Amino acid sequence: MARSIHRPKTKMRVDITPDTSAKTLELLKEAVPHASRVVLLLGPSGGTRTLYVDALKAAAVRLHITIRTVEILKQEDLLQGLQSLSRERDDALISPGGPLFFNNLAAIVTAVQMKNLPAMMPFRQFVEQGGLMSYGANIPALWPRVPVYLDRIFRGARPADIPIEQPTKFDLLINLKTAKALGLTIPQSLLLQADQIIE
Repeated sequence: MARSIHRPKTKMRVDITPDTSAKTLELLKEAVPHASRVVLLLGPSGGTRTLYVDALKAAAVRLHITIRTVEILKQEDLLQGLQSLSRERDDALISPGGPLFFNNLAAIVTAVQMKNLPAMMPFRQFVEQGGLMSYGANIPALWPRVPVYLDRIFRGARPADIPIEQPTKFDLLINLKTAKALGLTIPQSLLLQADQIIE
């Protein structure tokens, strides 16, 4: 029933997340067809943040979605940002992730569940803890490349001169129990793309 989602291999580059933003929004829209207003939970600035947001907003225009951005720049901002979810009329939540959000997944899951808000993040742990969906790089698939990088460094290569490889395998997880609680019927076309379905 499930199959892997593979991205085509492209030139090595640093901006690995912007390429996935449009796909993430498309998957969310397929799961939540009525979504016209999506809140973007955005963490501290990073090298690809602007590119990610630009790509996401371009996809949103095509999908007829309005994006509302909530910036969480530090730990102290997280509670206030999550509380804002209960005051707004958002149809879904999306986030590119980041260490701050990964370390606070339980709080985020609790917030979206209280709001009955379909949500999608790049962490599989988000879905395992009760979030609706995740779409992100398959981390174990990247591990075999670590020794290659270490070998080049030990042989004298400068880390700054080694190009960063783009992940080629991305996993889609769907929590059907959460979908049922939200009153959503996940289409078969989306279920067939899932690498893992939690029931």
